[in-house]
Amino acid sequence: MGLFTQIAKELFIDYAAEKGLSGMAQDASKVKNFFFGESEEDNNDGIDYQEIWSSFINEIDEMLEAGNYPQAKIHLNDFYKEYGEEEDYYYYQILCDIHLRWLNSIDDSAPMWDKLYSEANNAVEKMAYMATTADQEKEAHEYSKKLKDTIELHEYFLEWDYLEKLCVKEVDNGNYSKAINHIENFYKKHNEEYDFLYYDKKIRVYLHSCEDTGDINTLPGCLAELEQMLDSMKSKIGNADNREDYEQYLNRYNAIKKNASSTCSSVPKNSDAENEYLEEYKACLVDGTISEKERRLLSRLAKSLGISDARVQELEALASTAGITEEEREYLEEYKACLADDGNISEKEQRPFARLAKSLGISDERVKELQMM
Repeated sequence: MGLFTQIAKELFIDYAAEKGLSGMAQDASKVKNFFFGESEEDNNDGIDYQEIWSSFINEIDEMLEAGNYPQAKIHLNDFYKEYGEEEDYYYYQILCDIHLRWLNSIDDSAPMWDKLYSEANNAVEKMAYMATTADQEKEAHEYSKKLKDTIELHEYFLEWDYLEKLCVKEVDNGNYSKAINHIENFYKKHNEEYDFLYYDKKIRVYLHSCEDTGDINTLPGCLAELEQMLDSMKSKIGNADNREDYEQYLNRYNAIKKNASSTCSSVPKNSDAENEYLEEYKACLVDGTISEKERRLLSRLAKSLGISDARVQELEALASTAGITEEEREYLEEYKACLADDGNISEKEQRPFARLAKSLGISDERVKELQMM
């Protein structure tokens, strides 16, 4: 017995309470008029109008079970028109339930979602307005709460979809740290427990950071983080699809780990000459700047050691960025991106960078060092 059969039952209970069993028997000729607003002259036709209402409710139930929400709505309106009934409390209760079921059956990004929600909200307001008993008022309040829960869940899933698109965009642009931050912030905002999907999103970002760049250090401690997250993800597997995703990520992780191991063993270390140059470069860089005189001396040293200009740039870039934190790296990326526009950072542009440094916990002294890199 569905919700609408229950509505019919409650409708008859109200009627019985008003008339009493004997009153209903004596007033049998008026049943049609009570439910459908028909005249008394049509009441001696031998038709069981209670059965008509119950059949109508069952038909609505069948349509909803089949997902025929538009047809259920049309059937409701046609029924009330056929029997000349005005739209009453029960009409709006049925209409509200149709819309709630309809809303929960479609994608949250569907164009019609907002329209259906508006119609459901209007039906709830009409229910509350037309309620004549304490039970009806309570019921209208419960429907209002259901609708509120529905819109909150709708907004949550819209935000979830946006998170997915945002992460894809950040990964495509090589902003892996930002993608991780977006995921962390979403879960903190909604006070969510770390579930399978949390690890799914983070692992995908970490895998891409290694596969897209060929560098296992694009994100700090990448391999160790991946191993730990895969272990956590394994404990959250809930179905066959989860297990398939986990095994796919595990295979990709093992391939990255194997490749990193072979790469490390095949890449030669810096030569003695390169190490000597790096020591002198770091000594000159101790105050955060390389003067013109120091630059000339370093150029002569590189030439005497047989190190090309291209290799000098590689060595100095490695020395400059070695040991910086993830927050410092984020600051440096933004600073260099701005500097690349016209080669200059105006006083006006410096202000937002000062705020960025403060939010990332970077001191003024360290900012000066980073800007020299």
